[in-house]
Amino acid sequence: MTERYHGNPMPHILDVRCPGCGANATFYFATGETIKRREDIRYFEKSSAFEVEKFQRDSGGFGHVAIHYHGLHGDLSAVDGLPEGYEIKCWKYPKHFSRLNTDHGAIRCTTCGYQRKHTLVWPKDAWFQIEHKGQILWAFTREHAAELMDYLQSDERKRSDYRYQTFLLKLPSHFKGAKDRDAICKKLSKLLSA
Repeated sequence: MTERYHGNPMPHILDVRCPGCGANATFYFATGETIKRREDIRYFEKSSAFEVEKFQRDSGGFGHVAIHYHGLHGDLSAVDGLPEGYEIKCWKYPKHFSRLNTDHGAIRCTTCGYQRKHTLVWPKDAWFQIEHKGQILWAFTREHAAELMDYLQSDERKRSDYRYQTFLLKLPSHFKGAKDRDAICKKLSKLLSA
């Protein structure tokens, strides 16, 4: 469990270690929408809610994308006057977990005030991570870490009872053994109480 699971859904917001002070901070994935018409680029460049980036298309040529950095660019509900053909929902997070096609986003730390764009390096950036017998066990958020500990302590371990059941399905067996349970849960409990 030292690597990120490819194809595994991730929450849109993660608990990470602040690059500024090392405290628990929040990472928000960025969302983007391809700019459809050249004349729309100027609107997005002038807006404080978006940043425009140029990209090379697979078919050749270039395109532009309007990126919203959640946690940096304010609330999307304050955006008005979008050009025709765009809706705010294009930049909102989907209702359920998703595997976004980016590792770009922003970190905000309430401890030191750090607030910047960040390229996520998972699980290295994870706040909720413990080492056990040379392996790293990590969790996306406080809620996820608590659910992971509950699952490990359970005798039944019915994955269907848990929100993060896909994650639990892929949990390596060396973290689930009866001999390791107490040590792992003790470390998780300490991390959760910090």
